[in-house]
Amino acid sequence: MKRSLILLGLVCSLSTTFALTSCNGGGSNTSTSDNTSSTFVGELPLDVRPMEVIYAKTPKSEELTAEYYENVISKVTVNDKWDGEKLISLATFVSSSDGDTTTFLLNTKSGQEKISIRYMGIDTPELHHPSKHAEAWGLAAKQFVEYRINEAIENNWNIVIEGGISSTATTYDRQVGYVWCGPHCLNFELLEIGLAKLLQTDGPENDRHYEECQTLYRYRTLSNGFPMSRFGDFYFHCMSYPDPNWDSSKDNKTDIETNPAADLDYKYTFDFEHEGKLTEIPLCVENVNLCIS
Repeated sequence: MKRSLILLGLVCSLSTTFALTSCNGGGSNTSTSDNTSSTFVGELPLDVRPMEVIYAKTPKSEELTAEYYENVISKVTVNDKWDGEKLISLATFVSSSDGDTTTFLLNTKSGQEKISIRYMGIDTPELHHPSKHAEAWGLAAKQFVEYRINEAIENNWNIVIEGGISSTATTYDRQVGYVWCGPHCLNFELLEIGLAKLLQTDGPENDRHYEECQTLYRYRTLSNGFPMSRFGDFYFHCMSYPDPNWDSSKDNKTDIETNPAADLDYKYTFDFEHEGKLTEIPLCVENVNLCIS
């Protein structure tokens, strides 16, 4: 952990000179570590450097979805119904709640209906939970979803929602599905970039992408190429570093990252050139050992 933060501090220091944008040297949150480093870069201790960039390149998702997108998703039309035989529909974005819940207008047998979609197979950190409030990196997951949706709108890509194999299961007044923005399956990409954990409750009998999600989970958690740090029930590659949106001083060092004072106006940066592996992160290319916590 400490070595990861030291590396991050070095990246931040170099960013001033070489115009790198890997992380933010400011931020109001304090370190999540109990150890205080005596080494300084500029005027800030190394262990309080937050990470603002999410490494968002998704080669594994692209590999798993390319053929399916061409054969299935790209062929969805207005005649396909959310409550029809295929349980699939074109969608119009309405609003986003957090990283794994978005509301769309879907085509149904009764016409267009506003339906809240809970992303199948994954779980992202909370933003509006009644007791947890805003969890670290929850806003980053929401902003990634909004980035992909806006990208689809700007490029006139179809947004498509898929239900399960045999049903559109419901949970807390939401229906469950996979969300596609053009060729990008957001469920898959959130798993791959480390802003979601695997959450499979239906099993392969109703989850049409059960195997793909398992493959992505293994890809993230079994590869030594990704930096990992465990917080509560989540594994995120960026959790090795403090979330600049989350103030650890409000948390009392509990396992569940509770922060009712989270600044929901904070903007993350998404880097689509780096995959998030140690060998893809600046400064790790030449010496991967520097990046292992």
